[in-house]
Amino acid sequence: MITELIYACFFIFLAEMGDKTQILAMTFATKYPAKKVLLGVLFGSLANHALAVFIGFYLSKTISLTLIQLIAGCSFIIFGLWGLVEDTEEENKKSTNKYGPILTVATAFFIGELGDKTQLTTIALASQATYPHFILIGTVLGMVLTSGIGIWIGSKIGKNIPEIAIKLASSGVFLLFGIMKLWETIPRHYVTITNTTLFFMTLTGILLYLLKPMVKNRGHKNTRLKETAQELYLNTLKIQESLNFVCSQGDECQACQNQQCSISLVKAMLKEARQKNQYVLPNKIHIQADVQTIDLDRDQLKQSLLVTIETCLHCSKHEERCVGNIARETLERQYFGKSLPFTGDAAAYYKEVETLEQNFFTNKPSLSH
Repeated sequence: MITELIYACFFIFLAEMGDKTQILAMTFATKYPAKKVLLGVLFGSLANHALAVFIGFYLSKTISLTLIQLIAGCSFIIFGLWGLVEDTEEENKKSTNKYGPILTVATAFFIGELGDKTQLTTIALASQATYPHFILIGTVLGMVLTSGIGIWIGSKIGKNIPEIAIKLASSGVFLLFGIMKLWETIPRHYVTITNTTLFFMTLTGILLYLLKPMVKNRGHKNTRLKETAQELYLNTLKIQESLNFVCSQGDECQACQNQQCSISLVKAMLKEARQKNQYVLPNKIHIQADVQTIDLDRDQLKQSLLVTIETCLHCSKHEERCVGNIARETLERQYFGKSLPFTGDAAAYYKEVETLEQNFFTNKPSLSH
C-alpha cells in the first residue's frame, strides 16, 4: 500500500510540474497568504481526487466527460472575469475573513481539475489499485508538493509587483485556461468564424466594462495610499516627540543613550519605521528592556500614553504587529504594570482602562469603531 501511495504521488508530481494548477497556485500566492493558498489546494484537490477515486468512474459513465470539461472551462472564464470586479471598501473588509481565500482557492482547484488529465489519471490509478485510499493520499500529496513550489515562487514575486498587475495577471491566467479548455472540448462543427467572433467580441466588451473603473480608480487608490502613509508618518512622529519628556533625566540618561530602557527602544522603533516606511513589522515583537527606566515623569508618561492610544485607536484596521500598537502595549506596561487587550473594540478598551484608573481619560477621543 505504501508502494501505491509513493507511485501515485510521484506520477501526479511529474504530471503537474508546469501544468495550469501549479501556475494557478503561483498566481493565488501573489494575492493571498501562502498558508491559506496551500490549505485551499489541499481541500480542493482532496475533494476533486476523492470524487475521482470513489465515484469518478461511475460519473464518467453516467455524465458526458465533455459536459464536465465544458462546465470547467466556463467556470474558469467566470473566475477570470470575477477577479476584475472592483471591490468596495466594505466588500474588501468582508473578503479578508479567515476562510475567504481558502474557499476561493479550493473551489478553483476543484473546478479546474474536473475532467482534467490529473483526475483521469487518478481514476485510472484507482481502478487498478488494491488500496484506493492510499491512491487518494498519494495523488493529493503530489498536488500539494507541486503547488507548494508554485506558491513559494508566487509569494516571492507578489511582494514586488503592483496590485493592479497581480489582478490582471491572475484574471489572465483564468481566462487563458478557460478558453483553452473550451477550445479543446467544444465540438468542431460549433467552432465557426461567426461563433468565435461573437464569443470574443462579447468577452472583449465585458473586459472593457470591468477594466474601466479599475483604470479610473487607480490614481485615487494611489492618493489614498499616500495619505495613509503620511498619516502614519505623522502619528509615529507625534508619539516619539511625546516620549522626549517622559524621562526626567532627558538626554543625560545613560540607559536611554545606550537604548537599554523601554522608552528609548520604542523611540528607536518608531524612528526606524518612518525611515523604512514600514509601520507593520514582519513579526510581533515584545519590547523588554535590559534596564527598566525608574526616573519617569508619570504625568508625562500618561500624556504620551494618551497620545499613543488616540492615534492607535483611530487606525482603520487594528494590527497586532503595528508599531503604534506595540508602542501602546509597552507604555501600558510602564504605566499600568501590564499591557491591555485590544481587538478593535474601543468601548471595551475604555472600560478596561477605567477599571485600572477611574479618571484616566479626561476626554475620550471620538471614534467610529
